[in-house]
Amino acid sequence: MLKKVIITCLFAVLPLVAFGQGARVVRGTVKDAGGSPLPGAVVLVSGTSNGTATDLDGNYSLSVTSGKTLEFSCIGYATKTVDIGSQSVIDVTLEEDNVMLEETVVVGYGTQRKVDLTGAVDQISSDVFVARPNANVTQMLEGAIPNLNISLADGKPIRTADFNIRGTTSIGQGGSAL
Repeated sequence: MLKKVIITCLFAVLPLVAFGQGARVVRGTVKDAGGSPLPGAVVLVSGTSNGTATDLDGNYSLSVTSGKTLEFSCIGYATKTVDIGSQSVIDVTLEEDNVMLEETVVVGYGTQRKVDLTGAVDQISSDVFVARPNANVTQMLEGAIPNLNISLADGKPIRTADFNIRGTTSIGQGGSAL
């Protein structure tokens, strides 16, 4: 009997906690200047950790209290702040940010700007793989990247390859780069 009373009390209190102090649901759409929806845009109640992200159609729904402001942000766009007031539907258009995003390279120990890199970086597109009819990605990389030496012990599919960058003596005596 005691368990039923506690559960009943919790269900009676939860709506008051969730929607107390003038809380309500605010929904809307986030779009860019061209009118296209922005999926993955962040909608956050200012000064809190209460937030959500927009869906594939740029729609969001968020429980908020009265008197708060919403911050709308998305990578490549300027952040916009909107007072909620008594609105229940807030549609927002984000403008592109004029600040140029710096080119970033992900390395094994974090991320760096490309201009600060002190090593060799190369990239290849998927076009290289399309032009090479092979089921083994390692064999597709052979000859595609300069100074990448790939040694296959034999043709067995269970064998791993040895990768070496810039020759066998570039890292000490016979050291392996990878």
